[in-house]
Amino acid sequence: MDLTGYFKAGGLLVGSHAFFSYENMLGYSFKGSDLRTSDIDLVPDTGIMLALPNKEESFKDKILNSSFGFFEVPKLNHKHPSTTFKSKKQDIRLDIITPMYGPTNTKPIYIKALDSYAEPVRFLDYLLDDVQQAAVIEGSGLIINVPHPARYALHKLVVCSRRPAADSNKRKKDARQCNMLIEILKDDDPASIEAAVLAAKEMPSKFLVEAGKSLPLLTLDNQKVLKAYLK
Repeated sequence: MDLTGYFKAGGLLVGSHAFFSYENMLGYSFKGSDLRTSDIDLVPDTGIMLALPNKEESFKDKILNSSFGFFEVPKLNHKHPSTTFKSKKQDIRLDIITPMYGPTNTKPIYIKALDSYAEPVRFLDYLLDDVQQAAVIEGSGLIINVPHPARYALHKLVVCSRRPAADSNKRKKDARQCNMLIEILKDDDPASIEAAVLAAKEMPSKFLVEAGKSLPLLTLDNQKVLKAYLK
């Protein structure tokens, strides 16, 4: 499926696929098949999102008409429109998500630029405030938009603490991804960690509370690095 138009329009990629794009950005190779999932998480930045160029075929149509055989996955609440597409041919799941503002509300939000709905998720706005471009060297290559790796790492701590106990494997993956990025950045770009922590302090207080719950899952050295900036 060609997502070139989505990224040119300002769309963001998060999750494990964004994590592996940091290999080229940072010049490191991440080992561990358990770090990658089949889920592709797309966050349309509605603050800058432009209408996709082909008005005759919406982004949703492009997904459903692609060769992957995507279909819409119904929500548990059947009154809510789908925000997830799953392939009939491959183990690929495409989730469209968007920041949740104000009181908790799980009702999907219509994204006009995509002509599709997105699931609101708390604290995603933290990732949208520092977006980087990364190169994916697959096929003919693709330039994508991803969160700054330091913000991705801190956000993973929050995601980790908010996962239910049944998602222990995903919690371990979150912690490993955070550990690997902090390990690299504390030597190569410590200022970016400091900047990410300062930005986190501007978020609602619950953001750092949730991140703090996951700190014990990091190495002692990485805990010390983050705690030094959190003072």
